[in-house]
Amino acid sequence: MKANDSDKEKNEATFSGIIIKKKTASGSKSEHNAIFLQTTEKDYQLRRAGANAFADPGLQKWVGKKVIITGVLYGALLMISTIKKIP
Repeated sequence: MKANDSDKEKNEATFSGIIIKKKTASGSKSEHNAIFLQTTEKDYQLRRAGANAFADPGLQKWVGKKVIITGVLYGALLMISTIKKIP
């Protein structure tokens, strides 16, 4: 089942934190270094729609920066709608 735009808006959330890179899926065939948003509560793996899940140069450039991200949360995976650097 595909969500429509109004469903997406209802499920969007905004988080702030620092973009980090760390290992995920340890011990599996999918083990790799992924991009995460580190918040005070927990870390959320980040993904951009249509981007490669294992290597996204568009997200790589954000590593180490403080940001505000709006997106749709699927468990611990945050699908990014917008990302903005915090000065």
